[in-house]
Amino acid sequence: MQEIIISTLVPISVCVVLPCIIVFLITRSRSHMIDKKTEVVLKAIESGAQLDPNIFGKERTKSTKQKVFSLCTAGMITLAIGIALLVIPFWAESAISTVNAVLFQVPGCILGFLGISLLCAYFIMKKQFSKEIEEEERQLSEQNQKAHEDA
Repeated sequence: MQEIIISTLVPISVCVVLPCIIVFLITRSRSHMIDKKTEVVLKAIESGAQLDPNIFGKERTKSTKQKVFSLCTAGMITLAIGIALLVIPFWAESAISTVNAVLFQVPGCILGFLGISLLCAYFIMKKQFSKEIEEEERQLSEQNQKAHEDA
C-alpha cells in the first residue's frame, strides 16, 4: 500500500508541485526587485534628483555572442551528464542490478541526445549569426576606444 502511495505522490510532486514552487519563487523575486526600484525612485523624487527613464526597463540583455555560447555551454554540460549516466552502470556493475541500470541509461540517452542537439544548434547558430557577432564586437571595440580617448 505504501509503495502505491509513494509511486503516486513522487511524480505528482515532481511534475506539479515543483514547477509551481519555481514559478512562485521567480515571480516573488521579480516583484521584490521592482519594489526595491520603486523605493529608490520615490526617494529620488523626494530629494529632487534626476531619474534614469529606463530604470524599469529590461536589465542588460545578452549579446548574440553570449546567447550562442550559452548554447554551447548547455550542450556540453547535458552531454557530459548523459555520458556519465550511461557509464555509471558499467562502472559499478556489482552495485547496480540490470533493472536499476535502465534507470540510469534511459535518462543518460535522453540527456546525451539533448546535449548533441544543443551542440548542433550552437554550430548552426554560430554560422548563421557570424556577421551579427562580428558587428557587435566591432561596435564594442569602438565604444572601448572612445572611452579610452575620453579618459
